[in-house]
Amino acid sequence: MTETVAASQRRGSPPAAPDARQWRRRAFASHLLVGAATFVAPHLAIATDEQSPESAIRRIIELQLQAFRTDSAQDAYALASPSIQQRFGSPSRFMQMVRGAYPAVYRPSRVVFDELRTIHGVFTQKVYLWDRDGRAYAAYYAMSFTEALGWRIAGCELRHAGDKVL
Repeated sequence: MTETVAASQRRGSPPAAPDARQWRRRAFASHLLVGAATFVAPHLAIATDEQSPESAIRRIIELQLQAFRTDSAQDAYALASPSIQQRFGSPSRFMQMVRGAYPAVYRPSRVVFDELRTIHGVFTQKVYLWDRDGRAYAAYYAMSFTEALGWRIAGCELRHAGDKVL
């Protein structure tokens, strides 16, 4: 198209309109951008004015659990708070820690969300997780919020739930 525009401008006529093939390329490119934005957007700041803290926090935890299921260390790490990221330094070290210390979080066979609580002034989401052997755990996700990032996971305490669960 650049040659066509340059040639037509040299002749003194207006630039040629894009042909159908050029329109298809532009449409394809815009679809790619929309698709990329759709894929990336869930990993950015999730909490919007329309979302309650409960639904935004649940979504962050669900996204991190999904990242663990697919071994996406980068995505799981991105959903951790800046203090957690600073503590581990890299997505691979963070993923290694979760695999070793939190197998029920890394690969739960079942997930049930309980209530969101405030514990010592911190929003804390209680989630029941079952490991591959059927043992139940209560995971307490401490959450942090920043304007720049939205909700992020600031810690997770895992306790055996025993027979008290569902």
